[in-house]
Amino acid sequence: MHVVERSGELEVRDVPGLHWLLGLLFVGVGVLVMLGALGLARDAETLRSWERGLAVVMGGAAVVVGVWILERSPLSRLRVDGGARRLEIVRRGLRGRRALEISAAEVTGVRLVESTDDEGGAVFQVHLVLRHGGAVPVSLLWAHGRAPVTDVATRLAAALGVPYTPRP
Repeated sequence: MHVVERSGELEVRDVPGLHWLLGLLFVGVGVLVMLGALGLARDAETLRSWERGLAVVMGGAAVVVGVWILERSPLSRLRVDGGARRLEIVRRGLRGRRALEISAAEVTGVRLVESTDDEGGAVFQVHLVLRHGGAVPVSLLWAHGRAPVTDVATRLAAALGVPYTPRP
């Protein structure tokens, strides 16, 4: 996550480039495996039908995994307009652009949420705590490293004039 401050406006950006690269790699390899089994490869005719079928299924599974990764990692941008006192969270992904506008008066705090990844390491997200009790993540991605995410959370809390909570 990156924070950019300019002329009374604060912007938090999260660009999931490596997630996108991994997703596209899965999709690309999966498509190549499927096409190879269906006749793109020179020696495809030497494969038995069950071998072709298995290759198509495995390639299809790789494509599904790649699409799943891409779907779960949209680009996120939160913009805090200092003058109008409103926030806008824009997410861009496979399903297009989705925007959420929140009045700054609705935000009662900024919270750092901690979880664990599949290897047991700590991962973090910044959430906006809303007046009605709900919370909205600034980014849908989980980040490794407490210090950079804490910096984003404290700067966001200061810009909004709300308390920062390091743990839920």
